[in-house]
Amino acid sequence: MGQSVTVLMNIPISLIPKVDLSPPLWKRYGWIGILAAIFIGLFLYVRKQIRGDNIIAVTSYYPPEGLDPAMAGMLIDDIPDFRDVTALIPYWAANGIIRLEERSPSEKPLRKDLKLVKLKELSTSVADYERIFFETIFKGKDEVWASNLRGVAMTSQRLLSRNSERYYVRKKSKLIKWKIIILVLSWLWAFFSITLLPIVFTFYFEFKTFLMIPLLMLNFIFFFLIFPIGFAFLLNRMRGKNELGKSLMPELLGFYQFIKIAEVDRIKMLLKEDPYYFEKTMPYAVAFNFLKEWSAKFDNLIQHAPDWYKSSSGSRFSTSSFATAYGNRISISTMAPRRNSSSRSSSSGRSSSSGFSRSGGGFSGGGAGRGGGRSW
Repeated sequence: MGQSVTVLMNIPISLIPKVDLSPPLWKRYGWIGILAAIFIGLFLYVRKQIRGDNIIAVTSYYPPEGLDPAMAGMLIDDIPDFRDVTALIPYWAANGIIRLEERSPSEKPLRKDLKLVKLKELSTSVADYERIFFETIFKGKDEVWASNLRGVAMTSQRLLSRNSERYYVRKKSKLIKWKIIILVLSWLWAFFSITLLPIVFTFYFEFKTFLMIPLLMLNFIFFFLIFPIGFAFLLNRMRGKNELGKSLMPELLGFYQFIKIAEVDRIKMLLKEDPYYFEKTMPYAVAFNFLKEWSAKFDNLIQHAPDWYKSSSGSRFSTSSFATAYGNRISISTMAPRRNSSSRSSSSGRSSSSGFSRSGGGFSGGGAGRGGGRSW
């Protein structure tokens, strides 16, 4: 019959490995990520329901007729930013209104700059955001340096947003419904946070009591006041496109997607049909924030700089280098605040018969896969 033996030994505590019995990080704080995912998902879902413009893109190699790059950029992401406005600069250049000259290293200061030279005035029929931007840049002068253009796009950004209203409609009935839903959910969560949440935190997450009280107070204030008010503010800024806006989107979205994913072989064909294709589409690539990627597709396809761009470099022309230099000088200048004196989808076949002719500064000719005239 076996006997049990108990042995008492004096072992240093350092020889016994420590075991961490605390819950893993994901178990203690994973709820924060879950809540964030729920709120983001809810916001995106509500945004989609309010906007309600499920657009099916049609293949297009040009923008919709009569739509300048500033408004095109605005309609794509529903946000008027500085890129949308500054896209008007190469748009004017391609239409013969201005010329861009890179400062020669022999001029002072030695740091390269970009000179904007006015060749003629804008048409009186242009939108106010375009006119104000043009006037703010030149201010009665015929030549200005990009380095002196501080914050010139800010006023035009606001005007662009105001002008875009004709393409949108606010869906008030849906706004009210979702405001009520979010308000009820927020208040239910606020009630839950002061009743059941302490129990959950104490037994599941092992929260200390002295940490729980301020956390619950912040949680209650956030979900009872801050979150519903903030969500209502965001809802008020959401808007869906009206019939006019929706009528432009299939072609515009198709053009946007083409600039984003175009193949070089297709671009080669377009350049054969229209040697000025890069110049005409570059302003829209600026507005869509694809200038670098779009220009890279034209490397080795275009050997000479556009007529409206004079470079100080004697090296071989590259669309990528040109786009980088242009983007750096224009975007930094127009975005920075002005200093005062004491101190900014799917496709349906649609081909493009690029019968554009270039005369003076204007573009005119056949539309993309349809008869009739198109003018820019």
